[in-house]
Amino acid sequence: MTVLAYGAEKEGEVHVSRLVDGVDGNGTASFDGLLVSRPDFDVQIVEIPRLPHAEVEGLLRYRLRSIYPGQPADTVFDFRTETDGARTQAVVFISRRATLDRFRVAARRKPLVFPYSVIAPIAAARRDLRVWFCHQGWAEHSVFRGGLLRSCTVFQGKKGKPPDLDDAEEELPAEVRELPVLVIASRPELVTLPARHGADAPAAASTLSFRELGAFGRNLDGLFGEPNRRRVLSSPAVRIAVLGCVVAALALLVLYRNVRQAEKRVERLASINTILQNQGREAVALQAEAEEMRTEISRIGAQRPADVYLLLSELTRVLGSEVRIRGLRVQEDGFQIEAFGANPLKVMERFQENVLFGPVKLSQVVPDPRSGRERFSFSGVLHAR
Repeated sequence: MTVLAYGAEKEGEVHVSRLVDGVDGNGTASFDGLLVSRPDFDVQIVEIPRLPHAEVEGLLRYRLRSIYPGQPADTVFDFRTETDGARTQAVVFISRRATLDRFRVAARRKPLVFPYSVIAPIAAARRDLRVWFCHQGWAEHSVFRGGLLRSCTVFQGKKGKPPDLDDAEEELPAEVRELPVLVIASRPELVTLPARHGADAPAAASTLSFRELGAFGRNLDGLFGEPNRRRVLSSPAVRIAVLGCVVAALALLVLYRNVRQAEKRVERLASINTILQNQGREAVALQAEAEEMRTEISRIGAQRPADVYLLLSELTRVLGSEVRIRGLRVQEDGFQIEAFGANPLKVMERFQENVLFGPVKLSQVVPDPRSGRERFSFSGVLHAR
């Protein structure tokens, strides 16, 4: 796999050179793909529902307005979808149209290669991994969990120099630094990395040189591909006839697809309508049941017996030792007392001073000649609820 690396960019041009283990020669020979400059492209990760591939592009085009600040007319993007069964996401590669055009000219109709294109198969095999992809003037740090890309960050050096990986590592969260590390760079860069960064730097992790990376295979997953040139037919009449047949076939396919999509949409709407109707009936039934329960709770609360212990306690406080109870009847919150004692009017005053008792009525006051005391009755209400 021969990949030409991105070099310096000038007015309207992209200068490239062959990527051979970090030794840059003139990039005029044949090559399999062009490694883009990551600072010129943005990478976003968008979680998406399970959709047909044809519908994903429309969803991402709508979402692009909120995740990329560029003008929609000047913005181009491509994407790859990933899934682990439970989660589906799109890895979106975004750039300005003018920038992409320069790279396409330099690529000479060969694939445009991103670091993701070559490290995604490695991450799919290792599952949990983070990768430093180091190149001239920039380095990309990618975090994979369960084989899915979770973050992709570009670090740029100053004045064309490689970025300081020590400083970049300090910016990473602690849980990310605990993942196994793979460093991909040129062989000279891998040789000097431990000396420049120490034993604890990313260079202490597993490494791959660009030459070793090329040994994984020649099938490049290129992005932003251009359509292949159509074969030129020998006769204009034949070309027109074939084109007419193609247009007719496409029209029929589009019509069939639109009809089928309309039928599916009607089926989905009918299913949703049935579900909503069932849910509405269930909601009405639940509301009626809740109303019945509230009524029953109110009824049970109204039938709750009076607090007899509180009644006896308060009666003891009001009657004192001067009055002896001969009979007591309690019904709900009401009570009736037959008592024997002295000065029932004084007892009535104490009833009136106690806020727990409602209106209390004194009746049947009968003097007892033998004892000099009186028999009397009280009836009233205890506010104990």
